Amino acid sequence: MNARMPKVELRNIRQIYFSEEGEVEAIRDITLSVQPGEFVGIVGQSGCGKSTLLSLVAGLLSPTSGEVLIDGRPVKGPTHETGYMFQHDTLFEWRTIFDNVMLGPEIQGLDLSQCRTRAHTLLDRYGLSDFKGKFPQQLSGGMRQRAALARTMCTEPAILLLDEPFSALDYQTRLAMSDEIGMILRREKRTVIMVTHDISEAISMSDRVVVLSARPGQIRSEHLISFTSAGRERPTPLASRDTLEFGQYFQTIWQELDVYVDR
Repeated sequence: MNARMPKVELRNIRQIYFSEEGEVEAIRDITLSVQPGEFVGIVGQSGCGKSTLLSLVAGLLSPTSGEVLIDGRPVKGPTHETGYMFQHDTLFEWRTIFDNVMLGPEIQGLDLSQCRTRAHTLLDRYGLSDFKGKFPQQLSGGMRQRAALARTMCTEPAILLLDEPFSALDYQTRLAMSDEIGMILRREKRTVIMVTHDISEAISMSDRVVVLSARPGQIRSEHLISFTSAGRERPTPLASRDTLEFGQYFQTIWQELDVYVDR
């Protein structure tokens, strides 16, 4: 990576949750930088603090100790800089697809005239031209997920946070959506942080994969992902699964995670 200022930086992050049963340390001593335009995948076992990291970057949580920065500025709460895409599409069933996409601009008080133009462009680009007036229940799972991406992108966030974005889909649709959305995000040069249980998904979509330990989550390792056997151009997420490097990355990361399964 170059010496540019990181788009996102986490410095010595520790997060503790408190309940009637006592305190639970979710993550410990996490230091991580994400460069502008970089796609970082974070993998780890359930309960290791992956989603907590996204909530901290989004400003939905304040760290127990440490600091989260965007463009060198401390995150003090939710910001328009980030867009959050959840496991489920969370579309409102009573709003049309177009009105769902416009929800973010309405809430944030943006210029609605410009955002309507952007919403039409995004839906056209994502293959939903004929479904703008439809309701979510009239769309397939993959189409709903594309609509959710359009809604997230309509506010033009500089940073996109993906929390298991394809986990609710069947396997074939999941592969297709990771391929499609991965190419969209690379084309639009977004800074992306994605958490997932799926090692293959992380490898195929990411520039770098960060492996977390079991709770309390700590950085176990980091892997720069490169598919040189595919030629100069990076292959699509789906095509990357057929490269020589893919299996090597998978075995290495799987073994690192397995250490914590047997622990």
